[in-house]
Amino acid sequence: MTQPLTDLAAVQANNGEYDWSVAANWSNGVPQDDFAVTLNVSNQVSLDDLGNLTLAELDLEAGDAIIGPGTLTIDALYLIANNSTTISAASGASINILATQSTSAAVSVIAQAGGAVTFEAAASATAINAPILIDGASGNLAGGVVTFGAGYTIYRYVAFAGAGATLNLNATSGTAPIYGSDGVVNLTSATSPTSPTSIYLSGGGDA
Repeated sequence: MTQPLTDLAAVQANNGEYDWSVAANWSNGVPQDDFAVTLNVSNQVSLDDLGNLTLAELDLEAGDAIIGPGTLTIDALYLIANNSTTISAASGASINILATQSTSAAVSVIAQAGGAVTFEAAASATAINAPILIDGASGNLAGGVVTFGAGYTIYRYVAFAGAGATLNLNATSGTAPIYGSDGVVNLTSATSPTSPTSIYLSGGGDA
């Protein structure tokens, strides 16, 4: 079955962001469940304001994607080697990535307070060569959570901003240092002993 395709056209901005709910911003209409979506407009920010959505494929080729409240499930995430992109879970957002196709990706991963990003597994060995930023708790919101499954290598750094931020590494390898305040790092027994090389947690941090 061929998946419906739509590419970000970035026509109509809203406070500097291109909302996914605006049909004019897409080559083939607003993304729906089981669509294959391509984000390839450099130096632009797109905002997923659609609530719950399941994509058959997301090609994150250029630009930054902010996922708003709701759950975005991505069956296959394609990352382009050496292209600098960002995927960010806003407060109330959950991004579930079931598989990733890449070799070396300069994708920054951000989980704001109350947001979560989960990389279930990598279909091919995937190197994350950009910072991972996790916000701590804010008001009534729990801290952000980022989880990596098997097949990922983290080469840059992980930074916590405030209490309650959580990083889960499950059978993940790499040489990235982890810095933070009051954050929590959970390592499974299958995680490479070289990942991370160093963990620096001040305050009530735990690893």
